[in-house]
Parts: sequence; C-alpha cells; structure tokens
Amino acid sequence: MVRIAICDDEKEAVTLHEEIIKDSLQSCGIGYEITTYTYSSNLLSDITEDGFFYDLLLLDIEMPDVTGMGLAGKIKPFLPNIKVIFITSHMEYAIDAFELSIFRYVPKNDFEKRLKTAVADAAKLIELEAGKEYIIQTAGRMEKMMENGCKAVPVITEGELKTTKKDADLHGWGLKSVRTTAERYDGIVETEYGGCRFCTVVTLSYEPVRAE
Repeated sequence: MVRIAICDDEKEAVTLHEEIIKDSLQSCGIGYEITTYTYSSNLLSDITEDGFFYDLLLLDIEMPDVTGMGLAGKIKPFLPNIKVIFITSHMEYAIDAFELSIFRYVPKNDFEKRLKTAVADAAKLIELEAGKEYIIQTAGRMEKMMENGCKAVPVITEGELKTTKKDADLHGWGLKSVRTTAERYDGIVETEYGGCRFCTVVTLSYEPVRAE
C-alpha cells in the first residue's frame, strides 16, 4: 500500500492528477491510498501537527501561499524518506529540485505521460524499500530484485554467504536453491548489502515463446 498526497491550488488539476495516478498504479497492480489538498497549509499542518504519514507527495511548484519547493523543505524533516514529484511549467526549478533530492521533475507541457511513468517508478521503489519484490521482464530476459532489512553485515566465506544464525545447517537453503535454478537458465544471482538492507538480484535468460 502506497500512501499518496496530492497538493495543487487548482481543484481541476488535483482531480486530473488523481485519475492519472490511479490509472498508473492499477496497471502496475500496486495498492494505494490517495489524499488530496487544495491548500498547502492544510497538508503542512496534517503532517507537522497531526502526524499524517505519506510515502509519495505530488506537488505543484507554483502555489499562492507557499511554493512547492518551500513546502517540500518544511515537510522533509518530518518525513525524511518521502518521495516528492514536482509538476511545474518553469524549467529553472529543475536545478533546485535536484539539489533537494527530489524524486522526479515533471514539466506541465508533457505531464500526463511523464507523470504516469514517474508515479509507477516511485511506487515500485517504495515497495522495494519496504522489502517487496520488483520484477523487470523483457523478451528473453527476466530480472527479479528482492530486498529486506538486515541488522548485521553478512558474512562471506570463500565467496559464499554464511548465516550467523544458530542451527546454521538449517538456514541458507533458500538462496542456494535460487542459485541452482538460475544456473539452469544461464542466469546469475547477485547480492549486495548497504544501509542495513540486503538485496538479491536474480537475472534469468530464456527463449521467448512465439505464438503460431
């Protein structure tokens, strides 16, 4: 479930953005919960005073009370991991958005297609960071990424991961099974650790089946 907030001073824009987001996430099979705002002050007070939580924030940069850039700056201390997507007609804001580590910048002159893609990318990343799976599939190739929390740094002995759990002989078989399957499909299994997150990427190659 991805929790999303949309803030734009124009009600018609809010409605349109909400429709695009729903269409994007439904096509990806990702659950969502959307809250809309036409007043930036309401969004800010919900987060800073009432403790509302959101995974993704969609903002119009040009708003009368406070700019989207200023609003994002006030929200970040309360929700440091929130993904922010800016929509604006002024290209110069893209530089500032980059400096604020904003997830994506969407220009208004081509926002429908780009917004749909940006929302899907953000939602997949949010689910990935939450320990969900992320699959990329093309003709003849499939890549599956899985990530979970990991308190201790993994132990690697002679190029292989070793469990530090008690009853070590009973653990680690899942990854061994994955490696065995990957070998059958000329695939590879890569693992990576960082920031208390353990990530496994499995890449498989296969001959695509063509309909007669």
